[in-house]
Amino acid sequence: MSIFNMVLSLMFQGVFPCFLGLGGGQYLGQAKQNETADQTAVGQYGSNAGAESAQLNPFFSSEMKARHGFDPTQTNEMLTAAEAGAGGATGGATGM
Repeated sequence: MSIFNMVLSLMFQGVFPCFLGLGGGQYLGQAKQNETADQTAVGQYGSNAGAESAQLNPFFSSEMKARHGFDPTQTNEMLTAAEAGAGGATGGATGM
């Protein structure tokens, strides 16, 4: 078989038209099915992400605005109460 005959046979079998975008090709149907399946999966993943975002965003925005902690007066009261026991124990040990 000459090179010319081989090139012509490849052109008519659908190899070159597929590469050139001229349609045809033995895998075109499978590629279209894969594309449809991919688009379906992307739509489902996008929908799931939107639902998760709708649940989480209000929680996170309220967490950003929340005040977790103590004001200076409360912090002072806790530190004073915690150190009172240590001071009393030290005073008792030294006999004061």
